[in-house]
Amino acid sequence: HKYSRLDNITIYVGLSVHVAPVLGRQDHQFDGKEADVILAHIKDLSSEVDTSKIGAPAYTSERQVFHTDVGDLIALFCLSEAAEGGKSFLASSWRVYNELAATRPDLIHTLSEPWAADTYVELIEHFGVDTNAKSFGKVPGKPYILAPLLHHQPATETTPERLIIQYARRTFTGYWGLPRSYNIPPITEAQAEALDALHYTAEKYAVVLDFKQGDIQYVNNLSIFHARGEFRDSPEKRYVPCY
Repeated sequence: HKYSRLDNITIYVGLSVHVAPVLGRQDHQFDGKEADVILAHIKDLSSEVDTSKIGAPAYTSERQVFHTDVGDLIALFCLSEAAEGGKSFLASSWRVYNELAATRPDLIHTLSEPWAADTYVELIEHFGVDTNAKSFGKVPGKPYILAPLLHHQPATETTPERLIIQYARRTFTGYWGLPRSYNIPPITEAQAEALDALHYTAEKYAVVLDFKQGDIQYVNNLSIFHARGEFRDSPEKRYVPCY
């Protein structure tokens, strides 16, 4: 409360530069002009904009299932709290892997195989939004890339062996304003089961953070899944974190 909204954001970005000096690009324009936007506001927009333009649960009051984002580290700053709900959940992707490897090794093989991940290029181009997905791993003539969800990074002389799981469920199911492309291979029953297994195993071992106004969260995106509970806003309290 001591600082203005702009000062809070400036402080947050300044702190984040000390945590990780290379900042991700969240958007390509601001106020309709070309800009390198390094911060996004995460709030329920479903009552303010056409829901056909909302492509992620982050911009609704619905819960977000466990997933990862783009980048090595992700950050979240709670500018204000919801009237009810909106808790933050974290779970170790390595613990999820260990449990599935011990109990469902068939799903580990499924996660290691190439998946057809929707790039939504046709819809994105329709709305005039630029995206790296147009070139990164894209199958020629198709609106998707082929890549596994589970990656093994062998040890080197300077780095340890690592396991990385990178995924977002909506990439394979679509969401509201970004429905699944019509000319993309359907996910298999094994892939659907693997997606459920990732979420429910993460949920089993998750820690819950009751995010309060002023809290800042930094998460290793390469080894931790995150999720958010559904929430309810009120005229007095509105859930608005910065990402």
